[in-house]
Amino acid sequence: MNTLHQNRQMVQQLTATALLAALTVMFQAISTVSGVFLSISITLSLVPIVLGALLYGPVTGAALGLVLGIAILAMDPTAHSMMAMGSTNIVYLIVTVLLCLLKSSVAGLVAGLVAKPLQKKHPRLAAFSAAIVCPTVNSGIFAIFVPFFFYDMIAEWAQAAEASNIIVFFLLMVVGFNYAIELIINVVLTPALLRIKGIVEKKTN
Repeated sequence: MNTLHQNRQMVQQLTATALLAALTVMFQAISTVSGVFLSISITLSLVPIVLGALLYGPVTGAALGLVLGIAILAMDPTAHSMMAMGSTNIVYLIVTVLLCLLKSSVAGLVAGLVAKPLQKKHPRLAAFSAAIVCPTVNSGIFAIFVPFFFYDMIAEWAQAAEASNIIVFFLLMVVGFNYAIELIINVVLTPALLRIKGIVEKKTN
């Protein structure tokens, strides 16, 4: 009976993870389209990653983050511009691929690691911690690595926006703006994530 129960839980976990992965890709597609047509990205892509990390732990969070990284490489115009620079220097291509795959994977992993020890006694704190940590790590890795390898691209963005300080423009207007949107969405949706988590756990127990 224990083996059957474990197998059932594993199937349910794989099914739920696949559904969350599909939502991650769909939300990234919405974000990309909204960014092109509305000049503002509706960023929901990290929400399924946080939920996966809360439900099944850091490994699932990291796996869903990897799915998001692949979706970004496939869809995001900024990632395409960064990869296009690889035609003159292969380093740009390698860095772009690694950055896209690692930043969201590490974000999902850390969200799960932060939430795990809090889950039993402090589920709300665990959920809010994961919701805050995930976009913070995701944006933090982007903010650290992009200026080192893509400074010229950032400079072009700053010039187009008539910004006097390139790094300040990048940190505030590019990273900071997107980070604020992701953080607000994650925190606002945390109560809903807690309810979904409770429903899933009741069905799997």
